[in-house]
Amino acid sequence: MSNARLRGSMKLPYGVLLNETTVSDDANVQFGSSLITDDYDLYDVYVKDLIPATDNTQLKLQLGVGGSIDNGNNYSITYKMVGTNASDAFEATSANAAATNRFNLTVASTQSMGTGTGESWTGRYRLYNLRSTTFFKGFQGLDSGGVTSSEYFSITRAAQAVGKYNNNRTNKVDTIKVFSSSGNLASGTISLYGIKTWQNYTNK
Repeated sequence: MSNARLRGSMKLPYGVLLNETTVSDDANVQFGSSLITDDYDLYDVYVKDLIPATDNTQLKLQLGVGGSIDNGNNYSITYKMVGTNASDAFEATSANAAATNRFNLTVASTQSMGTGTGESWTGRYRLYNLRSTTFFKGFQGLDSGGVTSSEYFSITRAAQAVGKYNNNRTNKVDTIKVFSSSGNLASGTISLYGIKTWQNYTNK
């Protein structure tokens, strides 16, 4: 059988790292208009080994237009958490909010970030239609998980979520803010990727 080279053209999605912020006792991390442009169709926020300054807090995200963050009850979200608890038993919960003032990246009241030895939070979150002037903006928690450790046991929890931003449908979002429900963010990294859903690619 002879070897042949495939020549052709296809369209593939691709992602570009736009910014990686190393957290160091920050009140929040924001990505602004120099990063969020019409160049990309989707934006992914990656959180890696994030530790809050205050124990038992939730991680949250808000959007803004013209550099102004929207703190109003203009977000809706549905989320589900699964995991194990301190006695190694399976646990699961789900919740939704039709009108709230943020997207929850952790499931409030059930899942939180911690400051104990070995604790951290990692996740990947997708935002779409940010630059649309026709459609509502959307949010997807693609995957995320955290571990709470002590001397004798670990609690592992993972969550997924979907949400809509119900304001500024006809305006382009240019700001993303990630923050804790209380206190600062002590350490970890938060990165922003831009994704072009279709790009011509030629294999020569």
